[in-house]
Parts: sequence; C-alpha cells; structure tokens
Amino acid sequence: MLDWIKNQKTKWAVILGYAFFGFVMFLFFLYLTFPFGMLESRLIAAMESESGCTMTVGKRGIHFPLRLAWREIQVNCPARLISQWKIQSIDAAVAPLPLLFNQRGEIDYRIGIAEGEVVGHLTALQTREGLSVSMKNEGRKLNLSQFGFSGLADLEGEGNWVGPDVMKAKGSLTFTLNGVQVKQVGQWVVPIGEMSFSSIRGKINLRNGTLVVERFAAQGSEIDLTSDGGNLLLRDPFAGSLLSLSIKATPKGSLQQMASLFIQGYSGREPLNIALKGSISQPQISLNGKPFSL
Repeated sequence: MLDWIKNQKTKWAVILGYAFFGFVMFLFFLYLTFPFGMLESRLIAAMESESGCTMTVGKRGIHFPLRLAWREIQVNCPARLISQWKIQSIDAAVAPLPLLFNQRGEIDYRIGIAEGEVVGHLTALQTREGLSVSMKNEGRKLNLSQFGFSGLADLEGEGNWVGPDVMKAKGSLTFTLNGVQVKQVGQWVVPIGEMSFSSIRGKINLRNGTLVVERFAAQGSEIDLTSDGGNLLLRDPFAGSLLSLSIKATPKGSLQQMASLFIQGYSGREPLNIALKGSISQPQISLNGKPFSL
C-alpha cells in the first residue's frame, strides 16, 4: 500500500513537472514570436489619432510579459495650449490576467517629465458606449519651466471618461506649487514685472466640459491671492474657452502703496476684488466692480 502511494506521488510530480515545463516553453515561444514592433506602431498610431498630436519615440522597448519602456519622447500638439512636450521616459506594465480573462486593461505607469515623475494607475474597459477609462496619478517635483514660469509642482488627480471625447471627462486635480516666479502667462505679460509666490495651492474639478475652481490660495512677496470661485468652460481650440473667475487680492509693501495711490477709494487695508470674464485669450477685467484695462 505504501509503495502504491509513493508511486502515485511520483507519477503526479512528473506530470506536474512536465506541465510546468510546457507552460514555461509556451511563454518563451510566445515572447520570441510576438510582434512587439507592430504592437508599438499601432499603439502610437492610436494615441496620435485620439489626441490629435504627433509622437516621436527615440528609444522603444516592450518586455515580457507586457511591459513598455520608452525613452526620449517628443509630442507635438499644434492645436493645444502647450504645443510641444518633452517626456524623458514612459514605463507602463499591463496586468496580463485581467486582460486575458476579463478584457480589462489594468496598467501601472511611471512617466518621467519636467525633471520630475508622475506615477499612476489606469483601467480601460470596452463598453457599449465606447472605451471606458479611469485613472489616478500623482506627480512630484515637476519643473514648471515648460509652462513659461519657474517653480516646482506636486499634483494628485483622478478622472474617468467614456469614448474618445476627453472633454466629457469627470475628475479632480489638487496641486501645490512652490517657489513660483511669474513674468508672463501665455500672451499676458505681468504689468508690474516678475511676481514671486512662496506657495500656491488649489483644487480644480472637471465636469461636463467645465473646469470649476473649488479652492485657490497663493502667498507671495508682493501680493496674496484667494479665489471666491470660478469656472472655465472648455472649447476646442482652447483659446476660445470662456472664463469666469473672481479673486481677492491683498497687495503688500511697495505694491500696496502704489495701489493706494492709483486706485480711487482704496485704503490699502482691505483686499481688492478682481473679476475676469470672457474669452481666456483676452478676458474682460474689473477691479472693485469697475472695468480695468492693462
């Protein structure tokens, strides 16, 4: 009886060993024959089609089982607010089991950009309405020079959308900017020269094609800013987006003295009420309820 049990154990051990060996050889054969180059080309083509941008990848690599590693990426988006992006690296790993059994993409990604890093997770699932995408990400120590001013940014965000129209997405973004120096924002030049802010914090929500300011505060050497709320109705192209924003501004030091001299009825003690309305490319500005031109 004992000999029979030992023989059965040996038999099952051999069967499992062969099965495991066969599985390993199958994966090895799949890795050698899988058309990784075609997959990369189709992925780039799909990303360009959905975004309206063109992408050039300096160094490509897809590794077993489903891990993508790209280096030296150039992205050109002529119709976007920021037309050119330089991305140092993209590393993304797809979980194979959800993809095989549930046709659901679960992707962990790490992006080197703006001398910092963005880490996140993306889930994609095909539905009747189109491709459903949800994502969460976190960015640390991102250099703001690519946006035209200096400083470092920490970001946390999440969002979801269905179909190719990202303008219909829902999401939120919490940000902290440190050591910011601003001379110009887009086409608008700061009239009093460069302004410095030790800290800028805020949260923005996106829903129904509208960016909504939930909270905003900035502490600067020349001025402090807080927002009573506002929104940006997104349009394509972005320059046609409509802005409605109110800000309380408290000047400091020499700027406070200047404001007291040039703004009628201003004592210098209370905050100024600034409102911006209209096209984001050239909004109408009012100061304490009166039209103001720069």
